[in-house]
Amino acid sequence: MMFRKTTVFAVTCAVLLAIGALPAEATVIDWTLQSVAFNDGGSASGTFSTDSATGNVISFDITTTSGTKLGGAVYDSTVDQVYNNFWQPNSFLIRNAVPFVQLELAFGNPLTAPGTDLLALQTASYECVSCSPARIVVRGEAVAAVPDPVPEPATLALFSTGLLGLCAVSRRKA
Repeated sequence: MMFRKTTVFAVTCAVLLAIGALPAEATVIDWTLQSVAFNDGGSASGTFSTDSATGNVISFDITTTSGTKLGGAVYDSTVDQVYNNFWQPNSFLIRNAVPFVQLELAFGNPLTAPGTDLLALQTASYECVSCSPARIVVRGEAVAAVPDPVPEPATLALFSTGLLGLCAVSRRKA
């Protein structure tokens, strides 16, 4: 009987440790555009979400306002297409089908970790209608709040193993 209990305990511990060794899944990071301004007086605001493993944009809701070169536009992930790293790394291009307006936002860093990421300027971030006329971003950033920490699988497996160990010890004493 003792052999069976020890074997069950050992197998349970091995399974929990194997689960703890699995890589953590990617999470979604929600970003908010702040102080984004174009060289024609227009601005951009809104949110977008990225996959923490790849930095790829998975959803967006961004609005631009009118300036001296272009009118405003609404970019919505339920309607418009997004192309990640289209012209350069750490960027995404959104194409609004009608009218053919596109917005490219490029960043200094991959969008894989929360924090503040400045927009790349000097024609790297822009909006255009069939790419003529065009206006470029002159300032702005994206900010993602750091989420509350979530225990990783390895931490949970270690905790579970400890609980099982305590149960086994208390059972032996009984």
